Parts: sequence; structure tokens; C-alpha cells
Amino acid sequence: MKLPEIAKSKKFQAFLLGLLAVICKHLIGLSDEDVTKIVGLVGTYVIGQGISDNGKAAAELNRLP
Repeated sequence: MKLPEIAKSKKFQAFLLGLLAVICKHLIGLSDEDVTKIVGLVGTYVIGQGISDNGKAAAELNRLP
């Protein structure tokens, strides 16, 4: 996978949102609790989307001709 393809990925964009939350903690004083909530939501989304993507790939492989 090339970098432009990765940058278009929803999972990668969600990762950037989580990273932005950590950066905002230091720049604007976002609370630890808020950062934990945001990163937890992002992590849950990324894991869920990964499971979904894996299910789609398995369905493609198991499709009858």
C-alpha cells in the first residue's frame, strides 16, 4: 500500500484525530480525561473497522463463482 492510499484510509484519518487530541493536550491544555475518551473512541473505531474489513475480505474469498 502506498502513502496516498494510506492517507485516504478512514482508519488512518481516525488515527490522526487521536494524535491531534494528544497534541492538543499539550498545546491548549485539554484534560487527561478528555484525551482518554477521544483516544478510546478512536481505538474502538479502528479495531471495529479492521474487523469489518477482515469480514469483507473473507466474504470475497468465500463467494461462489
